[in-house]
Amino acid sequence: MKSQRMMTIRSIRSKWSSPRSTTLLQQIATDPRVWALTSALAAAGGRALSRWLTRFDLRNRTVLITGGTRGLGLELARQAGLAGARVAICGRDSDTRDRAHETLAGTGADVLALTCDVSDRHQAPVIAVQRVPQHQIHQYGVIKARQVENRVYEILDLVEKPKAQDAPSDLAIIGRYVLPPETFELLAGTKADSRGEIQLTDALRALRTRRPMYAIEFEGRRYDTGDKLGFLKATVEFALSRPDLATDFRTYLKSLNL
Repeated sequence: MKSQRMMTIRSIRSKWSSPRSTTLLQQIATDPRVWALTSALAAAGGRALSRWLTRFDLRNRTVLITGGTRGLGLELARQAGLAGARVAICGRDSDTRDRAHETLAGTGADVLALTCDVSDRHQAPVIAVQRVPQHQIHQYGVIKARQVENRVYEILDLVEKPKAQDAPSDLAIIGRYVLPPETFELLAGTKADSRGEIQLTDALRALRTRRPMYAIEFEGRRYDTGDKLGFLKATVEFALSRPDLATDFRTYLKSLNL
């Protein structure tokens, strides 16, 4: 088991050292809004990621490190703080979060302490949702919900890609889940829809009959690259945020006969 894990880590490290991964990291790191790193990536490519932290201007940016309460994640959070970023950290519980907050704040870092513990507090599955315009609602799974605290809702029902007039709310499921293992059992028993697809929303609907489920409302900018227009918007905005492309690309856009 250990050798298999080491092989996996070596494989990921080799990917992070490739020219292609360098381009990907540049795209992530030059986003002027939020740079998200996971502790898994930090563990797999720690030294490479640490070097990249010093290659980009992180001032006036928020850096979210989901493993920022321990180990390499905490070290990356510390380095980001020293580089002038505001560090957002997530902890499984408030004690873990607060300890990491104190450690980072002691280095002079500006720390935004976050707790990713909605699932732990309610001992229930949690999904992420975002409000979407009515003309886009048919592209998403949608929840019917009762608000229980700020940005947190108890899910009463889920509907897959409803017509706008039939949607129970404007809270759309955006693909971030904390789910129990029994979800796979429910998926195995879920029938295909009219398009021949097995929908996770249908399995979640069955899961909700067994136990309470909650949703947390995402606030911020999200790029839907599964949508053609969303993919184009993301490409343009990321290109304009890159110092090595922005000037020439902006000149090109202005030259178009629109």
